[in-house]
Amino acid sequence: MKWRLSVFGVFALLFWQVDSYAQIADKVSCKINFLTDSIKIGQPVAVSVLVKHPVNSEVLFPDSNLNIEPLQIIEKSWFPTKSDSLFSTDSAIYWVTTWQPARGYSLSFPVYLLNELGDSTTIISNSDTLFFKSVFVPQQSKGVKAETNFSFIQPLFNYPYWALGGGLASVVVIALLFFFAKPLQRGIRLLLLWRTARIFDSNFERLALQATRSKNIKLLEQSLNLWKQHLERLTNKAFTTYTTKDFYNDLEDEQLLEVLQRIDRGIYGGSEEVIGADIFPVLKGYALKFYKERRLAISNE
Repeated sequence: MKWRLSVFGVFALLFWQVDSYAQIADKVSCKINFLTDSIKIGQPVAVSVLVKHPVNSEVLFPDSNLNIEPLQIIEKSWFPTKSDSLFSTDSAIYWVTTWQPARGYSLSFPVYLLNELGDSTTIISNSDTLFFKSVFVPQQSKGVKAETNFSFIQPLFNYPYWALGGGLASVVVIALLFFFAKPLQRGIRLLLLWRTARIFDSNFERLALQATRSKNIKLLEQSLNLWKQHLERLTNKAFTTYTTKDFYNDLEDEQLLEVLQRIDRGIYGGSEEVIGADIFPVLKGYALKFYKERRLAISNE
C-alpha cells in the first residue's frame, strides 16, 4: 500500500511540474519583425526578435546554424535582459540574406524555454513576410518593329591561339602551385583555426552567461564539455577523458585545479553556489593560450 502511495505521489509531482511549465509557457510571447519590407539577392536584412517571459524563467535564442531556408542567417547580436517585478524582456537582431529568388519569404522563429527537469519547451513566434525585389526591370520599346530575319554566321575557331593560351595558363598554374602551395595551405589552416576559435568563444560565452544567471548545473556541465572538446582539437590530447586530477598532473596549475574542483562540486554534489562568473575566465584563458600556441606552430611549419 505504501509503495502505491509513493508512486502516486511521484506521478502527482511530475504532473504538477509539467502543468506549471505549461502555465509559464503560456505567458511567454515571441515576436519577430523584419526591419525592412523587401530584399535583394545577397543583400543582408535585419530581423528583430523580442521575447517576453516571466522573470523567474530562462529563455534561449537559436544560434546561427538554424535552418530557415530559403533565407540564411549570417550574423547575430543580442542585448541585455530588461526586467521588472513580473516579466523579463530579451531581444536580439539576426541578419539574414538569400540567394534564391521568390515572390516572398515568410518567417517564424523558435525560442526555447528552459525547464528545471533539464529539457526545454519550444515557443514559436508570429510570422512576418519579406518581399523579393528584383534588380532587373524590363522596359518596353516604343515605336520599334522587330526584325525577324536572322542571318547566322559560323564563327571560326582559332586553334593555335587557344593551344598557346592553354599552355601558358598551365605553366602559370603549375608555377603558382610549386612556389605557393605551402603558404596557401598554411593560410587555409590558420583561417579554419580562427573560425573554430571564434565559434567556440561565442558558444562558450553564451553558456557561461546563462549558467551564471540561472545557476543551472546542466549548463555548467555543458560549458565544461565544450571547453574540453575545444582543447582537444587544439592540442590533439584526449582532454575529453581527463579528470580534474589528470588536468593538474598535466598542466600543474593551482588556479585551474581550484576552478575544476568547484565545478566538480557543482556537477557531482549538486551545489549551485559554486557557479560564479569568476570560474569561466580561467577556462577561457587556457583556451586562448592553447589557441596561440597552435597558431604559432602552424605559422612556423
